[in-house]
Parts: sequence; structure tokens; C-alpha cells
Amino acid sequence: MSTTPPVYTPRNFSALGYAPSTAERQAFRQYLLQRYGYRLPLGSGLLVGIILGLLFLWPIALGGLLLSIGGVGNLIAGNLIGAVYTVVGLGMVAFGVGMTWCVIWASRRSVSTSLLTTMRLFSFARDNRFQFTPRTENPLYPGMIFNLGHGRASCDRVHSLPGQRFFDIGRMTYRTSNGKSDVTHTWGYLAFQLDRRLPHIVLDSLSNNPLWSNLPDAFNRDQRLSLEGDFDRYFTLYCPREYERDALYILTPDVMALLIDHAAPFDVEIVDDLVFVYSAAPFDHNGMNAFVRMWQVLDTVGAKTLRQTHRYADERVPDRSLNVVAPPGRRLRRSYLPALIVGGIVLLVSVLTTIIPVVIGLIVALTS
Repeated sequence: MSTTPPVYTPRNFSALGYAPSTAERQAFRQYLLQRYGYRLPLGSGLLVGIILGLLFLWPIALGGLLLSIGGVGNLIAGNLIGAVYTVVGLGMVAFGVGMTWCVIWASRRSVSTSLLTTMRLFSFARDNRFQFTPRTENPLYPGMIFNLGHGRASCDRVHSLPGQRFFDIGRMTYRTSNGKSDVTHTWGYLAFQLDRRLPHIVLDSLSNNPLWSNLPDAFNRDQRLSLEGDFDRYFTLYCPREYERDALYILTPDVMALLIDHAAPFDVEIVDDLVFVYSAAPFDHNGMNAFVRMWQVLDTVGAKTLRQTHRYADERVPDRSLNVVAPPGRRLRRSYLPALIVGGIVLLVSVLTTIIPVVIGLIVALTS
């Protein structure tokens, strides 16, 4: 990684409005295959829709069908309640079939727009003399979103060329299992390099936390640090115990003001000599505003943080010339209680929504 000073120049964002023709799209597919050996997953959207339909929506339709059959049996027996069963059952069938079709349609549409996103970001990197990589399997970053689940990949990366100070803006995806199928998680991210290694610091943005933190990791509450002014209205700050003074050295009032002005919608993590900025909205056809804003973060927060930390040294390390952080400051202590609670709720809801419609339909069918 280069340690040359960053050079910030005006960005040319015109490529983000690029509207390629059908022929240009086909030619770009061939270019991706020949240049990178990368083939866009054309059929995955349909497969995802079918799997979701079979696992979650078709049980509703099946329960509705059984309920309708039971209702017809009640009508034949002269029981008018059968009409209610029949109407409700047919409604459940229509809902299950209709929602399955909607999921398949939305999945296929997302695949078609992914090509447009890739073309626009490729053109942006070319116009601004950066490097573009369509996909990197299992990127070796220490940030919290890069070491979860399986099938990890960084996609549509716009990053530095050799000789430039390292940065990387892309979309991180990984999969986790909910017991029945895989769930895909997607994040937009910015990574940039500092000159010095710093203690592990996390800034959890409050603007993207509807009920609780959206971050995949939770941290012990005794590592929270309150800062001056209005900063606590925008971020929750975590730093290792006994590193509060170091955090104040890094997050000066000027840095905090820039974070509030430019990075309030994002979560920030400092690990070793890398700063990561996470966006819950991935950089896709509908999320280019977040992509543009990441460049503003790089040019403001990034530049100021680089200057502020240029001479940082951990006072717990005897030789201050060494670019290291003592072991207690390298990583925050994690808390696993929130993940257990959320996982239990999700599992319970999934089981109930799958089983209850089928059970009701069977009961009605057997008692008619």
C-alpha cells in the first residue's frame, strides 16, 4: 500500500448517468468475460424468487387451498360457514401466488439493473483514472462486514492504482443461513489508508438505527464514550477501555464537525491503519447518491483524519517509533446478546408464518 500523500481533484461523475444501448450492454458483457473472466449471474434472480416462493409463500397458498376445500365440504353439508372458509382460502391462494410472482419479477429486475450499475462504475473509474474490479472473492479486510457468513465477495470496486494512496469503494455481499435458506446481506463501503495504526474505534450512526444498531457486530456497553457538543446525537462512539484519551486525540472537534456534516448517514470503523465507512444502502442503480457522498467523505473526513493521526503513537508501546498498537487497544470487546435475541425472534416468526396457515387448513379439512 502506498503512503504517498493523497491528491484530491474534482471528480467527474457524468458516467453515473450513462444510459447504454442494448448493443453496448452486450459488448460490455463480453468485455467482462474476456478481461476479467467475470460472468454476470443472469439466472440467479429467477432462482432466488422461486426459492423464496417455495419456502415462504407457497405454504400460505397451500393452506388456503386446504381451507377452500374444507369450506366447499361445509357448504355441501349445508353449513354456511363454509362460504367464509372458501372466500378466505381463495384469498390466501391468490396472495401466495401473487406475491411469488412479484418476488420473481423483482429479482429478475435487480439482475438486469446490476449490469447497468457495473457499466456506470466502470466508466466512472476510467474517466477519473482509477482502477475497476468487477468482483473480488473474500476480500482480506479486517472490518466487521468483511468476515461474516459465507460466499463473501466485494463487487463493482473502484479503487486506487499502484502508486496512489490506497482507497477502495465498493459493494460487499455475504450470505448467512436462517435455518431454511441463505439470506444475502449487502453493504456499500469505503476503505482508505492512514499512515499510522490506531486503536479500534467504531462510530455507530444513529440515523440508520430504526430500533437498534444496524451493524452486524455489537460491542460491550462499557466501551461507550460520550463526546462534547452535539456529536452524541449523531453517533455512538465505542473505543477500547483505557483508550479514551487516544480517541479524543483522533476525534478532534474539527474531525467531529466533518463527520456530522458529511458522514452522519454512515457507520465508521477504524481498524489498524484502515478507516472503513459503511453504507446500509448499497451502491446500485438506486443508490448512487450514497456513492457520490462517499467521495465527499474521502475528500473531507479522510483528508483531515490522515493529517490528524500522522504522528499518533500508542503511549503503551515502549518504542514510540514503532507503528503498532498495544494488544488491549487493537480490538473492541464484542457482545453477543443482541444477536441471540434478534435471531430467536426471526426464527419464531419464520416458523409461525410457515406452519400456522397449513395447520388451519388441515383442521378445517378434517373437521368438515
